Amino acid sequence: MLKKEKTMSYSDFWNTNYSRQTIIDSFLSEDQAVPVKKERDLVKLAGYKKAISNFVNIIAGKSVPVTFKGTDSYTDGKKVVLSGNIKESNFDYNCGLAMHEGSHLVYSDFFGHGDIKDIIFKLVGQKLSDDRYFLQTVKELCNYIEDRRIDTLVYYSAPGYKGYYKALYKKYFESKTITKALKTKIYAQETTVSNYMFYICNMTNQWCDSNDLPGLKKIFKMIDLNNVGRLKNTKDCYKLATVVTKEIFTIVEESKKQEEKKNGNQSGKEQNNGEGSETNALGNSYDSEEFNPNTDPIKRPMEDGKKYSERQQKMLENAVDTQRDFLNGKTKKTGLNKNEKTQLSALEKSQTTLEEVNHENRWGNVTKHQVVVFQKITDELVESRIVPFIRKPWYLEDERIQELITDGLRLGTLLCRKLQIRNEEKTLLTTRQMKGKIDKRLIAELGFGNDKVFSQLETSRFKRVNLHLSIDVSGSMHGSKLDNSLKSAIAIAKAATMTNNIDLQISLRGTIGGRGANKAAVAILYNSKVNTLKHLTKFAKYVTSGGLTPEGLAFEAISKIIMDERAEDNIFVNYSDGMPYTPEYYGSEAVKHTRKAVDNLRYNGYKILSFFLSEVYEDDSTKRDFTTMYGKGASFIEPTNVMMVARDLNNIFLGK
Repeated sequence: MLKKEKTMSYSDFWNTNYSRQTIIDSFLSEDQAVPVKKERDLVKLAGYKKAISNFVNIIAGKSVPVTFKGTDSYTDGKKVVLSGNIKESNFDYNCGLAMHEGSHLVYSDFFGHGDIKDIIFKLVGQKLSDDRYFLQTVKELCNYIEDRRIDTLVYYSAPGYKGYYKALYKKYFESKTITKALKTKIYAQETTVSNYMFYICNMTNQWCDSNDLPGLKKIFKMIDLNNVGRLKNTKDCYKLATVVTKEIFTIVEESKKQEEKKNGNQSGKEQNNGEGSETNALGNSYDSEEFNPNTDPIKRPMEDGKKYSERQQKMLENAVDTQRDFLNGKTKKTGLNKNEKTQLSALEKSQTTLEEVNHENRWGNVTKHQVVVFQKITDELVESRIVPFIRKPWYLEDERIQELITDGLRLGTLLCRKLQIRNEEKTLLTTRQMKGKIDKRLIAELGFGNDKVFSQLETSRFKRVNLHLSIDVSGSMHGSKLDNSLKSAIAIAKAATMTNNIDLQISLRGTIGGRGANKAAVAILYNSKVNTLKHLTKFAKYVTSGGLTPEGLAFEAISKIIMDERAEDNIFVNYSDGMPYTPEYYGSEAVKHTRKAVDNLRYNGYKILSFFLSEVYEDDSTKRDFTTMYGKGASFIEPTNVMMVARDLNNIFLGK
């Protein structure tokens, strides 16, 4: 059996093929993996929301709130509501739906939820009867025409969005069920208002035949969908909808009379004295059930004489209901629970992104990975417990943590004293130069043929340094390894704040979604350009260990972040205690990939210092693999000697 190829989506050119992993509130303390029950991937959902929000804002020409709420999606003139079940397979039409709703904010008039009769009277200037079916038909028809009007405006003014609108229309108006109903002409068997509405709603479907119902061709011409741009506003749509609805009701009433006459039933109806009938907006009598636009005669034979099965009838009913919900702005969508909303908000505030990283196995096959990057650490992110390696523990060892922070700040002050020379500038005056500033003391020598009467003043200062410190927070880093790594990071940060021309970023790398998911993750704990030292000490106390070791995957994601941070001198420092490992990333392939990521950093101007923290003797294979990954920048040290890193950095910092 041939493997079915994945259908290309319009968004595939920019929207990466995410692996279907999940965020859960349960993580491992050690580097292990066990199966996981898949849940809603809030990271991807946050990314989808951000992308859709950008599209909507472009269409609206302003910032429009885009949110997840309840089970229904609607536009109230102020915000756009999305489904909480957006994924790769349905992204295109969900994006199209959001843009459709967003375009209502720009081009539609919102008249509130008053009586439809009063609304039509105000807009059209015509008094209509209390016939609820007539009025409801006008409203639904107006919704349809208005939708096409605003969609056409966007479709041709922003051609780059056509693909999303095509996906939207394909779902709601070109589904297999709807197309089959048009092919079998199941709604052409009887002349009713609901049948006319069905054909009007699906007039863009290629199988829609204007000859299937009496007068349908005239109605299509009245609507004139190809020239819908002639309608300038919602009021124009209501006017047209009213005229077309009158035409529909007239045709249906005439067809009903002809059918009764043909069957010889006219006299019988007259003897009924109007029992069980009502009067429509045109003053004609009809059976109310017959004219109910919500009653669809779907139990009719197909062209080939077969009948719809019960399952087929239900599918068709659902498809028609879905169209009606769309026209009324009430498309069914999955909502988020309270906890999901909280976590999604935390992800958004932390500016969480997904970076795609690829690595090649021994057979030349490329495996795609998604690395979650938390650009900011916030209180909401810590409280949400999304990130396993930076969250409030069930109990906080305040005394131990505070001692760690205090020691780090003290050691940073000591380090800074050695770096004070970086704050100094030296000047050197060089005379008797061919160019520069005229030295007044040498002007007299011009008469004796000496033209070297210029001087130059040179200012010597230290180069700007960009330092990135990446800390492994896998499960095996627990205890003194992590404590000393954090102490060292705080010390370096303290020294940098007291020294000129040193920019520092501190990142944590590990995995999220334990129990088998284990997606690589990076969290930016500190960036001296945007964060204060107080920010670092505040969130450092929530850093803990747990999860696996993504190494090269994380490094590639980090490199995409720090390339714009580069200065005259660039240094990448790594604290680690193990080999690369996740369920899909381990062994010699992961070692080679990590080396490739490190080489890429070197190629882009970064000096590499990588420190392997170990309390016990490491075997030869571990040392060999670690050296393979980091080259000459690899060092093996005991956790208690992490402050030796500052000494190595000191030599680099003092280089002019």
